[in-house]
Amino acid sequence: DAKKGGRAENDVIVEQKNDDIDINLFNQRECYYLYYEIFSNGETRQQIFCRGTTLLADVWTCLKTWFVYDEELGCHVHYGFNQHANRIVEDVMPLLVPPPMLVDKRGITSDGKEPKVGSTMSHHATVEVCGHSLGGAVAMLVAIKLRKRGYIVTRAISLAGPRFCKGLEEREKLEKWLPEETLRIESDLDIVTYLPPNAVSVGDKLLLVDETNRTDAFMLPVEWIQEKARDHSWVESVWLNLRLFESLRHQNQTHHVSTYVKKLEQLVEDLSSN
Repeated sequence: DAKKGGRAENDVIVEQKNDDIDINLFNQRECYYLYYEIFSNGETRQQIFCRGTTLLADVWTCLKTWFVYDEELGCHVHYGFNQHANRIVEDVMPLLVPPPMLVDKRGITSDGKEPKVGSTMSHHATVEVCGHSLGGAVAMLVAIKLRKRGYIVTRAISLAGPRFCKGLEEREKLEKWLPEETLRIESDLDIVTYLPPNAVSVGDKLLLVDETNRTDAFMLPVEWIQEKARDHSWVESVWLNLRLFESLRHQNQTHHVSTYVKKLEQLVEDLSSN
């Protein structure tokens, strides 16, 4: 059939499936990188990297700042970031090692079915998620959604990520689902990390403070920020911490990944020399 210019039955099926896909979403769906490594002990490490704002559509995603209730998360979050996270989760799940099935004494899995013959208990397959800027906020949401779906997420890192929780109650709910190794890295001269100003972030915070000819670093654990005995919420206040005019003057430089990498490398070098 191929020599005659015809199409096999499978080709028709593929074409019909593609007809259902919105071509305009292709660029938006190319928004993450997936790497995996298989070790000699059988462990599989899967790493998801969520990119930052690149397309005009990404800008519109950031501008969808109203909060929506997500039933899976059980709280209100930034509409655009949550929509973006859902796209990544649905796209990446078929590429990941399936999550481990919980089997009770009767041999029945958590979904009420008998495990398939030859199915693997994926207890040695882990997932790590990180992202920059838009991807930083999305990475946190992706990590939480994957954990809720049974995946073993061991690390979540946000680099220069914006805020996405509606309030402190929402943050407390999401904190319970974050992996132990969760970190957001922010610069006090990066205005993106203060936006939107009516939202809050999650996870431990490594704050890079730019001084003359040097950068100081402060580790702010989320338990300290949320401490009820003493109010430390001021460290998250936009109005108290945003150095607006300096941030606007240096924004093109401070928000870049390379700038953060240089600051972190300098920090490691300083710690090593002390």
